[in-house]
Amino acid sequence: EPDLIQTWLLKANHVGRLAAAISARHPVLAGFRDMGFGAGLGDTILDRLLAPASTMILHNSAGGRRAHLARLYEDGRCRHQLLPNGIDAELYRPDPAARAQARAERSLPENARVVAMVARPHAINNPTLFLDVARAVRERHPEIHFWLVGGGPLATHLDVALASRPDPGIWLAGERDDVPRLLAAADLALLTSRSEGLSNTVLEAMACGLPVLATDVGGNGELVLDGVNGYLLREQAAGPIADRVVQVLQNQKLAEEMGLRGRERLLEQFSLAGLAQRAGDFYEQVIRGG
Repeated sequence: EPDLIQTWLLKANHVGRLAAAISARHPVLAGFRDMGFGAGLGDTILDRLLAPASTMILHNSAGGRRAHLARLYEDGRCRHQLLPNGIDAELYRPDPAARAQARAERSLPENARVVAMVARPHAINNPTLFLDVARAVRERHPEIHFWLVGGGPLATHLDVALASRPDPGIWLAGERDDVPRLLAAADLALLTSRSEGLSNTVLEAMACGLPVLATDVGGNGELVLDGVNGYLLREQAAGPIADRVVQVLQNQKLAEEMGLRGRERLLEQFSLAGLAQRAGDFYEQVIRGG
């Protein structure tokens, strides 16, 4: 006999809210975590039908909430609350020892600069654009290395593309269990995604003290303050992104200041402890029927 049912992501929201509506006993808190990138017409119809079964709906970004309300042709926000993602800032942090170890394992020269993207090789994350940016930068600046960390459906496609034009400065790392260590070894974080809710990989990079370049989609603009802790990329094209990468990495003082401001922002607004307290308040509100 639960006091509350929490549903999570598109399909689970359908199933959980339908079960709760049939039981007619339990309050439901539904969680939407993205911009509805994979939602089809059937999903939208179900979301509209099941909206009355949701006591409260949580979104992890204002952009995601706007997209959801637009998709449902709904303008009321009394039940639609914001609960951002949070990151463990002790696990993800600047770590000079980890940085030195990871860079030594890759045999990086002293003057090497590393651009890292932690993301599944999936169409939504546009990894081919990452590869194009890497090639464009390295034609002019071979001291800048690029790491793509993550496994996904386009991994084989990327392996083939890189094998056709090998480049020792581009590393397709695949799935890893040492992401905090690899981010600590980087100098800049890049995200080329086509759609986002509130990106954990951006938060992780901020926690590690990295300046962030991220496409201006979804909730990225709620994390990356343009010119403060990084830059928003308004053109999804290799040339302009490559120019921005070079600009940041050639100004070490700027990069360091952006990284410090990013970690400060994360500690202030996206710590696990503060967000856990806010989540608990939402649960109590739903259980009380508020």
